[in-house]
Amino acid sequence: MRFGPVPLDQAEGAILAHSENVGGQVIRKGHVLDAGDLDQFRRAGVAALVVARLEPGATPRMVEAARQLTAGLGNA
Repeated sequence: MRFGPVPLDQAEGAILAHSENVGGQVIRKGHVLDAGDLDQFRRAGVAALVVARLEPGATPRMVEAARQLTAGLGNA
């Protein structure tokens, strides 16, 4: 699993590392980003997000573990 900032065009399917307020809506940390989420960030002028990305071959259990780990990163 890799944590760090990525450009929006590389963030689809990644797990959001910090809750973000975009367009008056809060997208919570631990959320798996989809194309609709990224469109919202683009419209708000966001260029990159801090995310967790799983390595190729990750299992559903690994995805859940990454969500739990990301959710435990603090209040941000």
